[in-house]
Amino acid sequence: RKPPKQLISLDERKEVEGQVTNKSNSSALVKLKQPSNVSEELWGYLPWSEMEKELQLGEEVRCRILSLQGEKLALTMRTSDCSLKDFACKDVLNGVVQEVTALGIFVRLQPLRGGRACRGLVHVSLLKANDDFAEGDLVKVQVQNATVTLQLSLAE
Repeated sequence: RKPPKQLISLDERKEVEGQVTNKSNSSALVKLKQPSNVSEELWGYLPWSEMEKELQLGEEVRCRILSLQGEKLALTMRTSDCSLKDFACKDVLNGVVQEVTALGIFVRLQPLRGGRACRGLVHVSLLKANDDFAEGDLVKVQVQNATVTLQLSLAE
């Protein structure tokens, strides 16, 4: 199936508003407020690594369009325009813990080959029960995926 014409006309990086309607282990589903040129409901998914904080059901959010993946809009709450293209799978990097949440640890990283720093997530499912992190901790992580979001694991 092709995405609706209205989705194609939405610019990446365009700011949108919506409401969190569902949450999963990897993302939140956001029902977007309809722009005047869109006749059907629009939905986007907001990966955990693209959130500025943990979101609650029903919460109103302001996001930017990160990309169009098939018929789904990938959203971001990040304000910096880091480029995930500067990261490669299996890169091992040193980073700084920015936030510890029930979702895992958010880590700020500088790409190996230069570019702007990005924020990635080591999901809680990849942490050991005895792992204890605090904001400001230095950690070594490995890039697991850098297509839509920066997904990380702890490096040995």
